[in-house]
Amino acid sequence: MINTESILSSSAAITHRPRKFAQVIGQLVALRLIKSALLNDKLPRSVILYGPSGVGKTTIARLIAAWYVCTNRSDDVCGECSMCQAVQDGTISDILEFDAASNTSIE
Repeated sequence: MINTESILSSSAAITHRPRKFAQVIGQLVALRLIKSALLNDKLPRSVILYGPSGVGKTTIARLIAAWYVCTNRSDDVCGECSMCQAVQDGTISDILEFDAASNTSIE
């Protein structure tokens, strides 16, 4: 059996995950819509991020979560405060992250 957790933790994409919206490469339309909604306090109660593996779904979801808990944000999350660090590390207890594809038979 392959230990997927060790493979994922060593991935360059996860190691170098953007810590600010400004650091995300690509996904310009999605980022513009999400950032505008956040700045205007109009983000819907649910957001579905979909697409093939590696396009930034988890990164964008973590940045949205960081937006709500960041203590130093202005027009972007700071990426440096303890709350932003906790979101990026997955150690914040107020935010639950789950991967639906890993928990079901979805391919």
